[in-house]
Amino acid sequence: MSLHMRLVTSNDFYSIKVRGYVTPLHLDVLDILYQPILGFAPTSLYRYLFATRDFRAGDPLSFSLLTQHLGFTYSQISGALSRLEALGLCRTYLIKRNEFSEYIIELLAPKDPSAFSNDQIFIHLLSDTLGPKHTQDLLNLFALDVATTMGDEVTSDFAEIYGSQVKEISGQDLWRGDRLE
Repeated sequence: MSLHMRLVTSNDFYSIKVRGYVTPLHLDVLDILYQPILGFAPTSLYRYLFATRDFRAGDPLSFSLLTQHLGFTYSQISGALSRLEALGLCRTYLIKRNEFSEYIIELLAPKDPSAFSNDQIFIHLLSDTLGPKHTQDLLNLFALDVATTMGDEVTSDFAEIYGSQVKEISGQDLWRGDRLE
């Protein structure tokens, strides 16, 4: 459910969850490809929330911490959250309590470079902001190296190295612990 023009206040609190794996590559994509679309405030807010995700874990934090640390107004924070939500970088849930409201902010990983470059809407927004040449130059920063075609490949084979260990695995040796999402 969307709350159009939601405005956080000094009486509101937030907590952070990270849903998905956010790697240094994702943060580079955020800084280089998303920022021209998002603007400085939303990008800074995302990076701050991600960096402080374990700060006082479990305790709701006052939005006044964000205004003091980042120097943003409550209106700028509200707008930044809306822009992050609109591009799929976070989801926000509201819990109203008697004394205050708590926003649970779930940060989502930015698209990887390939997914970003193949998203026609995102590429259009980036190109509309920066122009086609600059957009292509930024995408080229994430281009993978061309496969090596010279020389003979001498890479070790999995079976050569681990084959004897795998042959000895029986049903009782299989991992039974919790799996990750």
